[in-house]
Amino acid sequence: MKKRIQFMYENSDRSIWITLLEAGSFAEFVNRVQYIADVSAYDRNMLNTYQETQQTIASYKDTLEQQKTELLASQEELKNKENDLNQVIASRQSELEDTSDAQQESQQQADQYADQIAAMEEFERQMEEQKAAEDAANMAMIKQQEEELRQEQEAAKQRREEAKRQQQAQNEQQAQNPDNAGDTSGSDQNGDNNGGTDTQPGSGDNNGSDNTGNNTNPGTTDPGTDTDIDDNPFANVSESEVYLLACIIDCESEGEPYAGQLAVGSVVLNRVESKYFPDTITGVIYQKNQFSPVASGRLAYMLDRGPTARCMKAAREVLGGNRTVSCLYFRVNTGVISGTVIGHHVFY
Repeated sequence: MKKRIQFMYENSDRSIWITLLEAGSFAEFVNRVQYIADVSAYDRNMLNTYQETQQTIASYKDTLEQQKTELLASQEELKNKENDLNQVIASRQSELEDTSDAQQESQQQADQYADQIAAMEEFERQMEEQKAAEDAANMAMIKQQEEELRQEQEAAKQRREEAKRQQQAQNEQQAQNPDNAGDTSGSDQNGDNNGGTDTQPGSGDNNGSDNTGNNTNPGTTDPGTDTDIDDNPFANVSESEVYLLACIIDCESEGEPYAGQLAVGSVVLNRVESKYFPDTITGVIYQKNQFSPVASGRLAYMLDRGPTARCMKAAREVLGGNRTVSCLYFRVNTGVISGTVIGHHVFY
């Protein structure tokens, strides 16, 4: 059709007239005119269609070109993202390798630590066996030490009770005689300054009172004031010794029942009050050849790591006065030594 349209436009006038003039009759002439009109209309429609198709194709081509441009841009962006992702993967892979190396190193350190702990525990076990054998041979001496401790504790308790009674009596006397609260002239018990000599009223006594009986001595206890005498000798222990006591309890009774942890703390405080041991918590714990975790080095590790909350509670409770045993010694219970068994320990 394209060639026919080209030929028609190039030779349209001559071919049309020749076609019309060659008609053999008027009817044929009319038919040829109608035929030429129909062919022209058809060709014109086809031409319009062709032009529209060309425009549509051009539009599609522009759209495709734009889409191609966008796809190329997206492809470039995806390529950049792929490169970035590859870099991230490489970085993560490097970090993973570093982490793996660090984990391997940590595992080696953990294995070394486990070996050290095992060696410490074996050393402590050998010490326990040796000390248990020695204690079994010296049981009579141990019982004597415990009896002396009991007597010392009882005497100390009686002294505290007597001091409290004297303080209470003094407070009651001051409450009953407020005008003479500051007069210590006739009281040998209160440590008077006149050698026990009675001083007559108005004679210039140096007991801190004027002639009206008013107390002018600022160091004298006010009438009715109750000065408490603490029954607990460990009430004012420093926090560092509380921490130390909790650590030795943790070392000696890890995994033991709470009653066993209280008993270990009680043994430490009983030793502080015994004349056969140092008179401080620190001194008792670090006394040579007494507590195996000290000798093995496990106590030092515990001081650095910190005791459990349960052992801290046990330490504070024992220091608060809840001593559950009166013994001076304890060992792992192997049946060699008789005594009070709590958990895996025997206290004696």
